[in-house]
Parts: sequence; structure tokens; C-alpha cells
Amino acid sequence: MASGRRPIGVAKVPLSGTSTPNRRDAALEFMNVPLDEARPVVWAVNEYEYPTGRHYDVHVGVEMGVVLTGKSRRLYPDHGYSTRPGEVWFAGLWEPHGMQILEPGTKHFVLGFLPEFLGVPDTQAHCDWMQLFRLPPEQRPRAASQAQREAALRFADRMIAILNSNDVYRLAKLRIAMQEFLLFFMSVPKSAGIVDFGDPLSAHQHNLLSAFQLVDRRPDLKITLADGAQAAGMSRSQFAKQFHLQTGTTFAQYLIRRRIGGVMGDLRSTDQKLQAIAARWGFADASHLVRLFKSHTGATPDSYRKQNSVKPSHASELHAGTMPKPHVFE
Repeated sequence: MASGRRPIGVAKVPLSGTSTPNRRDAALEFMNVPLDEARPVVWAVNEYEYPTGRHYDVHVGVEMGVVLTGKSRRLYPDHGYSTRPGEVWFAGLWEPHGMQILEPGTKHFVLGFLPEFLGVPDTQAHCDWMQLFRLPPEQRPRAASQAQREAALRFADRMIAILNSNDVYRLAKLRIAMQEFLLFFMSVPKSAGIVDFGDPLSAHQHNLLSAFQLVDRRPDLKITLADGAQAAGMSRSQFAKQFHLQTGTTFAQYLIRRRIGGVMGDLRSTDQKLQAIAARWGFADASHLVRLFKSHTGATPDSYRKQNSVKPSHASELHAGTMPKPHVFE
């Protein structure tokens, strides 16, 4: 980082472990990132004191980040790459993604946000801010040259300074900085073929949050496409199209991932029986939960609980590899 002062957002992470992956540290974890209409952005500058194994997580909102110092690997289910200072990454909405720290003192700037935060309709530029997040991971742009990495570090310094400021206009300034960051990487040579931004953004993008929150408000209920459409104020066909356009997945797939994420949290932090957890998260019964859980995580609920459980009194503590104590931008 060019800035000499330590940002408020720095969180030192005393991670233990090894750089050799194993079944435990390659597990998928649901992160309860506090994003909603009143808090559209969370962020952190994480410094890792030791190398780690692989870690995957999934969470509300999309994510982008910049490696500030050290070496690490960015991981997706079918893709991965090594990083160095100035390298960037993008993770889509509810997309499993992860990392592996390779060098002590590695530091990351991480920014999570709701798509609606940047999804301001722009009928002149026809700019789709979520475009990079919907691309397959292997097609997303990276900071391939030294000039691009230096530019990414400047962007990171600028955004961190805004986030640490008390400027009354910092929300607007952050949005502009993030848009410029995305425009820069939309234009790098690897993504030069991505020039058709499609139709002008629709105001319907701002209504999807109500549909996202359906599971959080009543996770035990059966939720349908019609329910999501009603919450967003759209027809079913319009809602299905807009949801897939913005998230790259279907509403049904989102619901399953969100419920599985909730189950993961309960398995780690409570001793509730599987039947009770299944009922809480809207599964027909325990066997239904087991079947879907295994198909999405590769593990049974029992094995996941044994490998990842924490005492209920410490349920809020964060595990190796996660974004520790993200700052809520209000």
C-alpha cells in the first residue's frame, strides 16, 4: 500500500495450519455478512500471520478484493490461480469461493456489497456493473501486468481512505471509486471482447433485495418463484429473467444455497438435532436435508458438524480463512 498509516479496517488474523490442503480446511463455510438496505457495504483489510490451508466460503452479496502484500491463491470450485501484490479477484452472488495464504504477512483488502449499491440505471452508457461477477471465474479479468497491479493498489488505497474517512459524501465517493475500479478491469486486454453491455439497466434491479430477504425472514416456509416475484413487484417471467441476469443463477438455486448456508451455521454453532435444523430451514425432513447437503458440499451434515463445530458460547468466533470482523459501512 502506498498509504503509510494503518487503516482502521485492518484485522490481524492469527491463523494456524499448514499450506497442505486437507478435508477439513477445504470445507465450505457460510459467512453471515451483515448486508441489507441500510448497510449495503462491508469491508476489511485482513493481515494473515501464517500460511493456511484452503478455505471456501459463500455469503450474501458480491465480493471484490485486492492483494496488498504477500502471496496467496484464489480458489473457485473448478478454477484457481496464484496471486501477488496488486492482483484482484471478483466473486459473484452466493458463489462458492476461497483462498489459501502462502506467505506470512499477506494482506488483503476485501469489499462485499449488494448489487443494488452499484446498480444505478444508466441509459446512456448501458453499463452493467455486475458483468464481471457473472463471468465464469476463468474468464474474469486479472491484473496481469505491473501497470495494472500498480493501478489496482492505487484504487485500493483510495477506497480504504474513503472508508476510513468521516466525509458526509463518502458513500457517493465510494460508489464512484468502485465503478471506476470495475470500468478499469472491464477494459483490460483479457476482457477486451466484452464490449456489448446489453440493454440499459432496469430499475427492477433495485427490487430484488426484498426477494433475497424472504428466506432470512421466514426460513421455515416453502418459497416459490411466485413469492419472489410478488416481493419484487414483478411478473414471474420478468422476475426470473431479472434474477438470473443479475445473479447468474436461478431463484430456486439461490434458495437452496441460502438454506444450506443457514444449516451450516447451525451445525457449527448449535447442538440441535438434524430434524429440528431441517424444519427451521424449510426442508421436508432430515433425509431431504442430508441428500441436498451432501450434493452441495460433498459432506454429510454429521461429518461437517464433527469437523467444524464450535461451542455455542463461541458461535460468533470466526474460523481460519474468513473475513474477520468486517466493517459495516453505514
